[in-house]
Amino acid sequence: MKFHKYFLIVIIGITRCTPYPEGVMTALEHSGDNRQELEKAIFFFKTKEDNELKLRALYFLVEQIPYYSTLNYRFVNENNEEIPLSEWNYVNVVEAREQLAKNRLYFQKGDAISDLTTVTSDYLIKNVDLAFEVWQNYPWCSNLNFDQFCKYILPHKLNGDPLNNWREYYYNKHKNDLDSLKMIGATREQVCTWLIDRYAWDWIRSASIIPVEYLSYDKIKIIGGGSCDHLSRNQVQLMRACGIPMNMDIIPYHGRLNGGHSFTSFYDENNVLVSFYSSNEKGPDRSEWRAPKVLRYNFAIDYEKLNDYHARRNSSVFLSNPFLEDVTTQYFTSADISLNLENNKGEQI
Repeated sequence: MKFHKYFLIVIIGITRCTPYPEGVMTALEHSGDNRQELEKAIFFFKTKEDNELKLRALYFLVEQIPYYSTLNYRFVNENNEEIPLSEWNYVNVVEAREQLAKNRLYFQKGDAISDLTTVTSDYLIKNVDLAFEVWQNYPWCSNLNFDQFCKYILPHKLNGDPLNNWREYYYNKHKNDLDSLKMIGATREQVCTWLIDRYAWDWIRSASIIPVEYLSYDKIKIIGGGSCDHLSRNQVQLMRACGIPMNMDIIPYHGRLNGGHSFTSFYDENNVLVSFYSSNEKGPDRSEWRAPKVLRYNFAIDYEKLNDYHARRNSSVFLSNPFLEDVTTQYFTSADISLNLENNKGEQI
């Protein structure tokens, strides 16, 4: 055992002398004590035959990880004692609401923890391997090129959702079903519809019931639903785990009513946009919708927008967010207009 331990240390030392892409080096330099975990994952794919493409995929993830963190939440009682969510197996949303009120339980938001300092080599390796497995085995995603695969299948999360085994859970749960769908020649949309029909999550409108931004897949399962934002994130996890290149799109502000909305979309084999407004809401009549902007979450940061985001974050977070892509023209007929703005307060707009 001592030999293997020292052998690993020597190998890791050698890999540190090996040049990495600039973004990977930046991530490693800021990973602190967790650098060894990142380099163990790199070493794993570097020493395996025919794994050059997986190594490139890992580099893509590592370059983006510095921009991601995990927000942790917990259930606490009035004495601030943590109550495991698994102890409250609600039958439906009504019962959940009653139990929350009866037991005076509250969601409590924890600190944001950088993924760069917590992600493990095993997690990264498994994420890459399982993503490649669906990409290479199922026809509804095998036509994606490498860049599309990295953008729509590979990401380990959207943004602040917890680090957990969502990909492994959903893939193992549905692998036999996916193999059967492959045998009958199911299309991307048919696979997506079939998967959605397996879940009947409730849309919980009131933010007072679940006042947290991110919920893990297991908490959504126990509670029985979530907001449109929770359900959309969860659907992206489900679909990407099964090889569907799913997006999460948002309407920051409606044009005819208060509030916004989150929903999901993908492109079929003919590159036609297909959207599902939530996990239990498919293809609504869009003629009544008015959306000044429709934005899409991207995993890879837009470096050109990064500086603009820091400069404008107090006045235009949605428009300058480096993770959001404007896809309004894919949903509605749009036009660009120019306005001359006078700003007497000296604030940047």
